[in-house]
Amino acid sequence: MDDTQDLIFRLRRRAEIRRQIPVRRSVQEGKRDRLAHLLEEAADALEKTLPQQAANR
Repeated sequence: MDDTQDLIFRLRRRAEIRRQIPVRRSVQEGKRDRLAHLLEEAADALEKTLPQQAANR
């Protein structure tokens, strides 16, 4: 696993962990966790750049 894939994994894992913490207000209220959503968006954006980086090499 290279550094970028490791970072993507860690971003997604952190978002998953945040959504599972029972004392978080967003979890208690059943609302969306905005920071977890941003972590997922960042992971998605990095994933999209991977094929472009490989093609440019």
